[in-house]
Amino acid sequence: MDEDTVTEIANLFQQHRDELGFVNSAQVREKTTHHKRCDGNVVGAAIVNHCVRKPQTTLYDIAVDEDHRREGIASSLIDEIADDSPHDKIMAKCPQELDANGFYHRTGWELHDTEDGKNRFLNVWKYPIGDE
Repeated sequence: MDEDTVTEIANLFQQHRDELGFVNSAQVREKTTHHKRCDGNVVGAAIVNHCVRKPQTTLYDIAVDEDHRREGIASSLIDEIADDSPHDKIMAKCPQELDANGFYHRTGWELHDTEDGKNRFLNVWKYPIGDE
């Protein structure tokens, strides 16, 4: 991935810093990152890890530019991640108070658990891939 794309993705994540925390260019560069463009600009991105120890893909961060929400961008990122995954599930954690939980619910994720996070309660979502 070229350095301009890395910067665009990091900037998109920074727009959502209150929800996601700090995501820097090094994380974008070093982790498996998927992104979508519209009119030449990055409008959606996701950072994942295909775990070796656990048989799962973990979605760490996903963000879509506010002007491009409800256009299927996040869903297409999840589809791309699922196609790329060597596992039969994707797992994600989302603070309970965030609207993103509605996205997970609407798009076929299963509420797997709730955890007491460092600063807030987290919903643990599971997205089955294939015939799990």
